[in-house]
Formats: sequence, C-alpha cells, structure tokens
Amino acid sequence: MSVRAAPLACASLFALSAAASPARSEDDAHWRLFAVEYARSDGVPEGRLVRGAPPGSRVDMSWYFFVATGRGRVVLVDCGTDALSRPGREALRRRWSIARAVPVEEALGRLGLTPDDVTDVVLTHHHWDHAGGLARFSRATVHAHPGEWRRVPARLRRAVERDERLRAVSAPQEPWPGLRLRESGRHTAHQLMVEVDCAGGPVAIAGDAAYLYRNV
Repeated sequence: MSVRAAPLACASLFALSAAASPARSEDDAHWRLFAVEYARSDGVPEGRLVRGAPPGSRVDMSWYFFVATGRGRVVLVDCGTDALSRPGREALRRRWSIARAVPVEEALGRLGLTPDDVTDVVLTHHHWDHAGGLARFSRATVHAHPGEWRRVPARLRRAVERDERLRAVSAPQEPWPGLRLRESGRHTAHQLMVEVDCAGGPVAIAGDAAYLYRNV
C-alpha cells in the first residue's frame, strides 16, 4: 500500500510535492512540515463529515497526521491510529469505506523516522483517529489541552502521566519559536489549532475543523 509523506506547500495543506527527508538541524530558521497519509477512504457518506451535506453525497478522504521538524525537535501534530489497519477491524473499515491503511509506525517510516525519534506529540483534540496512536510514542512529551486530555482513553493516558510526559496547554502558547498553539473549539470544546512558520509562510493545522463545517 502506498503512503504519501511529503513536505507541505505552505500555501495549501493539500498541495503535496515529492517526498523528502526531514531536516534535523538545531539552527533551522523555519520549520519543515510534512503531511503523512496513513489511510484512504473512497466514498465516505459526506453527512458523516460535513454538517448540512446533501443527502446521498459521498467524498473521498485521506487520513493524515503531521510532522514538523526543526530546532532539534521532531513534533507530531496528532498521531493517527492503528485501528484502521489492525486485523479484526473489518466493521470499522467498512463504516469508513477504507480503501487502504497502514500502521502509524510504517507511515512514519516513509520519512526515515521511527517512533523513538519523535520528541513531542501535540494533540489537536481527543478523538480516536487523532490520539489513538499515542502508545507508539513512549519517549515523546505530549502537549494537550486539559479539557481534551481528560477525554483521551485511560489506557492511553496512564503511561504518559506515569512517566511525567504530559504538558498541559493553556492556549495561546508558543512552546517553540515559530510553532504556536491556540484554541479553535468548534469541533470539540477545546480543540487546538497549530500554526507553523515554514519557509513559504505560516501554515495552520486546524484538525477536523478544517473540513467538518462548511462555514469555518
């Protein structure tokens, strides 16, 4: 199965160019941002995604997480889920019209990275397809709004809290120069938007608020 992993054109989240290896320099003037597709849906009922969608309409959809590299950090914005590729989850794959899916670790490997390379995970919100892969990143510091974090399943929270790897986000916040967090709570109560300064200009990662509402 193919997985796209490419640097994001800063003008558009979905203008993806050829794959490249992430920069890992401490001296980066700008972040490098990659969208990593780990699953693809063909023909999802649009009503599951967009309020007010025409009855019977269907859309194709990619499932992404994002990787920002720079300033000595490898930062995941959300971390996907392995549920779509796991054996025995045929009903879930049918529900979401999954045409192909790979484990999060395999998708990340397209950038030449392993889970141990990830220094930080920023969660935009608590939903399963954004936080479900947390267990893969046992060395990463997790940045989350407390109102979203308490809704992440306890089995995922325990190891992070035990190892004191949780950093509560009180947005607006700039954990590193050029990477800013602010609340955009319309999809969930405290969803975060992540703004990343790239060479071509800032990019906003809006989580599901980017497509769930027709009038965002």
